[in-house]
Amino acid sequence: MGIDTDQRLAVAQQILDIFRNDHCVKGASLRGSLLDGCVDAYSDIDIRVDVSGCDNAAYCQTVIETMERHFDLHFHDWRRSLMPQSYVLAFFIKGLPIFWNIDLECSADPHHPTLTRDAVTRDVTASLLKLWALNAKYILRRLPGVEQRIQGSGKRALGVDTLASMNSREIMGRVLANLTARAQPQLHEFAAECQKVYERQLIPYYD
Repeated sequence: MGIDTDQRLAVAQQILDIFRNDHCVKGASLRGSLLDGCVDAYSDIDIRVDVSGCDNAAYCQTVIETMERHFDLHFHDWRRSLMPQSYVLAFFIKGLPIFWNIDLECSADPHHPTLTRDAVTRDVTASLLKLWALNAKYILRRLPGVEQRIQGSGKRALGVDTLASMNSREIMGRVLANLTARAQPQLHEFAAECQKVYERQLIPYYD
């Protein structure tokens, strides 16, 4: 997979234009590596939507409907670990590489910390597929400590403690097979894209 910054910037600009046309939005801006130029083939798309003067806890829940209306999505997932201090949603768009998710933060001044982790619904399998894609990115970037991360993620996904003798490639393959088997139909296409990454990039990486 090559570095197609222009395609990601085009997608980002489309999203920015959508939200800038909303009367509740004070501003929408690009963030992260696409903004600062530290981009590689695995960089995602980070966007902040500022709804200062409105309740961002309420507004961020409308963001899902807006994205579904304009894009053909695999799925979305909340960054629950950040709630209620901040609200970030990850969106995976069909036709884009699995690494090019959109992380969209809904902010406001003052911030409305009224939306809690327990108040949002999520598909656990989708969340684990998101984590699988993130771990694949870490492997391909040669991130320090990735082996330990994948051990922990494997235990979380499989619910077993018998992974110590397995390497990262084996854990990633076993986790993906497990998630594919239990995924709802709407996740099958994304799981298939993960399988392509596993076969075409991860297996050669370890060989």
